[in-house]
Amino acid sequence: MADKTYLKGKNILFYTSIPRCFRSTLVGYFYELCQTCNVFLLSKKLDTETEILLSDKKLFPNLKEIISVDPPDNLLLQNKYFYKLAKNIVKSYNLDAIILPSDIYPIFELYLMRLAKRKKILKIAVQPSYIAESKKALRWVDLTNAYARFPSFLPLFFRMFLVKLRKYFGHIVYYLVFPLFVGEPPFWGMASFILRRGISGMRDSDYQTVFSSREYKIHLEEGVPGGKLYILQHPLSREKTRAFFEEAYPDEFKRNGKDGRNITMMLPEQVGFRIKDETPITAEERNESWVEIVRLTSQVFLGWKIYIKPHPDTKNISEIRKILESVSENVKIVDLLESADKYIGLAEIIIGLPLSASTTLFTAFLQYPEKPILSLDFEHEIYGDLYKNFKGIEYVNSKDKFIEILKLIEQGKYKKPKIESEKGNFKDMAELLEYLLRKRETSLRYAK
Repeated sequence: MADKTYLKGKNILFYTSIPRCFRSTLVGYFYELCQTCNVFLLSKKLDTETEILLSDKKLFPNLKEIISVDPPDNLLLQNKYFYKLAKNIVKSYNLDAIILPSDIYPIFELYLMRLAKRKKILKIAVQPSYIAESKKALRWVDLTNAYARFPSFLPLFFRMFLVKLRKYFGHIVYYLVFPLFVGEPPFWGMASFILRRGISGMRDSDYQTVFSSREYKIHLEEGVPGGKLYILQHPLSREKTRAFFEEAYPDEFKRNGKDGRNITMMLPEQVGFRIKDETPITAEERNESWVEIVRLTSQVFLGWKIYIKPHPDTKNISEIRKILESVSENVKIVDLLESADKYIGLAEIIIGLPLSASTTLFTAFLQYPEKPILSLDFEHEIYGDLYKNFKGIEYVNSKDKFIEILKLIEQGKYKKPKIESEKGNFKDMAELLEYLLRKRETSLRYAK
């Protein structure tokens, strides 16, 4: 249990970063801190529901100020804006600690970490969502760029060479040139989001939190020192904080929809590549696959409503809506910008359509560990097996297995294995913060 007397009066800066990660995960940590510390929220534009939520002083009694982050569109102007804002925050607020989702990217967080380091402010990077091994993501990203950015008449090996050159150019500009433009030395080091090399925890953070031993191992293998790592379970894994989520976003925690029985499918981007020969999956092939999956599901679950939630960056959504909604009158494509968690809450079954690499399946498991959650990978794709060994999410790599599981669910015979929750090092974010602040004070005393 955190010592409220010790934490009272401590000034903490907390950054929302990507709004959907704040809503699904980070707001839980933020809630825990606001019960004891003075917290300043550094925030991008959030959804209306969350903005209203933050005004509730009963839930966030020690939220002192919301500092807006609203950068211009131009990259050079963004760089200047972010540096100036980071410098002003570190100078103007008497901070004891800053908590950010990453110390490797984007550049705003790099500036905040560096400037806080100079002031001897405690710097904690927290895991915001489910992560994959970087090698899995690297090949998929490189192939995507090779096919999307360069003409098809060029041999693949040459396109991959150009992709590599483009990445190194981007790395040099981002990590070396941009800091020089604002009078700062470059961000040296091997860790680079643009190169897909390394992981958060490898730069200026003092400590890095991870959800479980799985992520702990990934960080160690990438090169993060073990002394920087602490396991802090996802906020939904803690009873009190889970109750906060259920109160804060009640529509997302409904066990069943009011309009009947529902299935939610997560629709990703169309891009994909087969593992065996790295050939691309065309848009036509992807659409045919999605149509077949939706048809099979609607045939097994007659009369059920099927909600399909597209990724916010989905292209050609009008065409996709026309194709998929033609399968059945019970199929509905929801708005791109609607909350995925809302439809996860409505559903009795959650299905990740291929390429199934959505972090929303991970959040769905935390919200509803008892619900059937399926991750589909019929084409055996690069990055398509993200949930292959994840207990609690059913990895399905063939159509026959998919039909078999659907029938078991429909007959009430599907059984999920009992999953023992992994214990973290600390009960909540406040307890971890207290421990690290005391540790910092001790090290500074000995340094004198």
